[in-house]
Amino acid sequence: MPSVDPIAANKRQKTDTDLQTSAQKVGPDVKTHSRILAPYRSLGHITSPTVPFSFTTSVGTTLQTYDVRHLNLVFLSSPCTPADIRRVAAWKEYIYAAFGGTVADTAHGVWVFRRGKKVAELESPLGGWNKDGWKELLIFGDWVVGAFGNGEMVIWKVSTKEVHTEIQSTKGGEILGVVHPSTYLNKIVVARIRGELQIWNVKTGKLKYTCLLSISPGTTITSLINTPHLHHIAFSTSDAQIYIYNILTDTLLFSLGFKAPSSKRITSLSFCTDPSVGAGTSPEGQKASHSGSGRILAAGDNEGDITLWDLEKRRIVGVMRSSHSSTGGGILKCEFLAGQKVMLTTGGDNSLKEWIFDSPHTILPRILRQRSGHSAPPTCLAFHNPSESHFLLSSSQDRTFWSISLRNDSQTFVMSQGATGVSRKVKKANLKEKLVETKAPPITAIAISDSDGAKRDWENILTAHRGETAARTWHYEMKRLGRWVFPTGDGGEVKSVAVSACGNFGFVGSSKGSIDMWNLQSGIKRGTFPPKVAAPKKKSQQPVKAVPFNGHQGAITGIVTDATNRWIASTGLDGKIKFWGFLTGKLLHETDWSSFTAITAVKLYRESDLLAASCDDLCVRVVDTETKKVVRELWGCGGRISDFCFSNDGRWLIAASMDSIIRIWDLATGHLIDGIKTKSIVTALAWSGRGEFLVTGHVDDVGVSLWTNRTLFIRIPTRHIKEEDIVELNMPSTSGEGGVSIIDSAINKIEIEDGGQEGDSGIYVSKDQLSENMLTLSLVPKTRWQTLLHLDLIKQRNKPTAAPSKPKNAPFFLGALSSLKDPNTPLNAIANPSANPLLPTPEEAAEAAALAEAEKSRILRLQSASNNKLTNGSQSIATSLLRACAPSMPSSSRKSLNPAPDPAALSKFIDHFKTLSPALADLEIRSLDTSFWMSAPSDSPTDIWLGPSSHSDSGSSDFDATDDGEDPESHIDEPTLFIQSLTSRLRLHRDWELVNAWMNVFLKVHGELIVQICSAAPPSDGKKRRLSTRQKRAQKFRDALTEWREEQGKEGRRIAELAGYCAGVMGFLRSSR
Repeated sequence: MPSVDPIAANKRQKTDTDLQTSAQKVGPDVKTHSRILAPYRSLGHITSPTVPFSFTTSVGTTLQTYDVRHLNLVFLSSPCTPADIRRVAAWKEYIYAAFGGTVADTAHGVWVFRRGKKVAELESPLGGWNKDGWKELLIFGDWVVGAFGNGEMVIWKVSTKEVHTEIQSTKGGEILGVVHPSTYLNKIVVARIRGELQIWNVKTGKLKYTCLLSISPGTTITSLINTPHLHHIAFSTSDAQIYIYNILTDTLLFSLGFKAPSSKRITSLSFCTDPSVGAGTSPEGQKASHSGSGRILAAGDNEGDITLWDLEKRRIVGVMRSSHSSTGGGILKCEFLAGQKVMLTTGGDNSLKEWIFDSPHTILPRILRQRSGHSAPPTCLAFHNPSESHFLLSSSQDRTFWSISLRNDSQTFVMSQGATGVSRKVKKANLKEKLVETKAPPITAIAISDSDGAKRDWENILTAHRGETAARTWHYEMKRLGRWVFPTGDGGEVKSVAVSACGNFGFVGSSKGSIDMWNLQSGIKRGTFPPKVAAPKKKSQQPVKAVPFNGHQGAITGIVTDATNRWIASTGLDGKIKFWGFLTGKLLHETDWSSFTAITAVKLYRESDLLAASCDDLCVRVVDTETKKVVRELWGCGGRISDFCFSNDGRWLIAASMDSIIRIWDLATGHLIDGIKTKSIVTALAWSGRGEFLVTGHVDDVGVSLWTNRTLFIRIPTRHIKEEDIVELNMPSTSGEGGVSIIDSAINKIEIEDGGQEGDSGIYVSKDQLSENMLTLSLVPKTRWQTLLHLDLIKQRNKPTAAPSKPKNAPFFLGALSSLKDPNTPLNAIANPSANPLLPTPEEAAEAAALAEAEKSRILRLQSASNNKLTNGSQSIATSLLRACAPSMPSSSRKSLNPAPDPAALSKFIDHFKTLSPALADLEIRSLDTSFWMSAPSDSPTDIWLGPSSHSDSGSSDFDATDDGEDPESHIDEPTLFIQSLTSRLRLHRDWELVNAWMNVFLKVHGELIVQICSAAPPSDGKKRRLSTRQKRAQKFRDALTEWREEQGKEGRRIAELAGYCAGVMGFLRSSR
């Protein structure tokens, strides 16, 4: 019976341990990603076509557990099994998965999962795992029984997971089924291919009894189950017969089957234990409902039908026709939930259905819930909204059209074909053999409207179908087939379709070369390309001149339209690209490649007007639709190009070919920048609207595969790679195990093979300045230096409107308790302050008041802030770096009045100053040391300095700070050094806007001081004078300021000349002369 969790649990999140296990499984020799793409996960898988479900279905190497109440996916097993899962069994809250078992498999074993997490695995048999194929995995009591095709059985203990015994008996031939009869302690019934039922004791490993069955010669047992009654076993045979057998008396009770020979093969049996099913409302039915359960038997066959038998009347009471598709193998398993009128079924068509028997008028049930996907490989893929990455439209060979959600599996739905797809007569007659023929044929081309209005108000999807001479419309919001059918004008098969950018018009291309335009709102034909020539109305009129036919001579392989409805472009097997006027239908331009190739498909990236055409010479050619010239030829495909597309930003072109390789070219350089080889051929691909994923469909897979775009968070070089650099990757799994998600790409740094970081070869590191002659702005955010310019205004605006007010009245106990430093201080210590050592002394109170007063000063608060990273006592880092820029002047060197500051120190100071916030930068500028200029001038003789002419014979020419007996540090002029540092940055043509912002603040803050200093400087008339130390410093400050003005003016004039030159050139190019 299925394992049903009564309470739906949340999905388990992937942990670090899971990632490590995945990495260990992949191994060092298997690549996990290419330069751009990495496997993520696979979507659209519901069940496996070979493994019966236990309400935990298997998909390849992954288990999927569903909630029976809503049929929601609650668990995905992790890690993935090393080989495909062959059998699944449920026991309490545990799921046992048997994998491998064949010669082709590289790994074998049985893993135990709990809530999707692997918790244990069964011990390997002594002689190794059997490779003749799993036939059954059964759990009952304290035992786990594994049966294999050659007749061998292995018994494990549930508690220890150790092998208890191995039964090597091959008597009776191959094992076809194993079941545990109720109340039979340690016993199992084994069905053999020779028509025997053997009863074995698994504890002792002995054969207890053999029942020889009287079945038709040449038939085999296809299904074996328990019945609700003791000692009774039910089994079916390959000739569509059902037998009820009593193993206690070794007698056949009765058999059920079709009178006429049937080609059906019964694959699954299940008994309903709800007595109300099939009872009806009649008195006999009510009486029968009280007689007990087990009257209704469901038998699923390989044609997808489920036959309902009434065991009391021993006749068929209903047939659930076409419950599952016969193309995938029909019914794989059907099973009633214990004591309920609900039946679960699964088939080879990749679907899981839940049926409920709640009608009082008929025995036939209705579908309560279902989860399904494609039953055949996808043929076309396209995102419904090109700007998003949510819903993916997918068509398949099974004639279905699905919308797959990449975010939530429960949002996936199938587009209904409605009454248009299936005629009423077929529905009324319930003829399953005609049901498939009345569905729309497989889709060969999809066109979607980008307009939001078209998606909401009318049909916005146009599809071409194999063998049909008309295109079909679909209404996505209504999730059904649309109202209109657009036939081709020449009666040819539809080969290509397109929808205009506005969403009002649809285009249909024919296999005979005609192109028709239809209105999607009204369904009216609006034109043909080329337009048809009207015949003369009267015989007297002159004959119309013959107009040469300028349409395509072969099948139309692609149609695209521009973003403004000015033109459409069509390609054909005749090797021509034709551009037509959208409104007139006239031929505007023709590109002829017929001499060397034929065009098989075409795609247009509307934002850049680049048209890409795949050709049968294995080349993708990119055409600029403005100049009508080929701008790129992308070679390298080793087989026919199956599909291709642009990336979401138009930078790359992705193509898949029959050599199972996906190639990515960079359109800007034309380089092949990445390539991956897959296990199977890609039939269709699509790039998500936001660039997160590449979605692919494969020839041997019913689902779609998601590949992560690693360039969203990792820089990838665009250098050309060789064919031998193309890596082979494993296919994405359903659980995403071993894959790389978007979050993993953002957080984890994946290393390349040589141990270095990914992308350390070919990565271009951007320079701060490309050329010394180029004016370069800083990388500091614009808001930072703009805030610095208006900091006073911002502070004034943020100033509180009123001072905080003191509470009028406070509780009586707050005044006493608030004076305590320690809440445990007794109250008598408050009354006697001298006896309380915890209260502050008068000296401590005075010191605290002085500190509080000091905090009111911005400069002192800056120097006492712990987050200001002070060094050298009271100096900040910026002040220390600025003072370090001062030139060193030893006493023995006295040859320069204005020695140049150290350029490296100036650059280090500016780099640190760029990291300061606007408030700190403003405070540093305001805090420049101007104490020398604030003091009164001294008339001391040592403050007098004579020019060089007065001391020419003494060998001393320049002023030396040590001559006056002063500390050299006291002669460091911070304002002058600050101006010199900004001037040095202007000479380097760097940080233009930031340097001007700092100078603006400096002039605004110290404007009055600057005027005072410049007025103290001697006149620059070239005369020799005696200068005091104050005059010398003032002259040095004025020279630095003048130098700044000259550099700033020269750079400003250079920028103005360049801007004027560029404006003149652009004006000349734009002029009509």
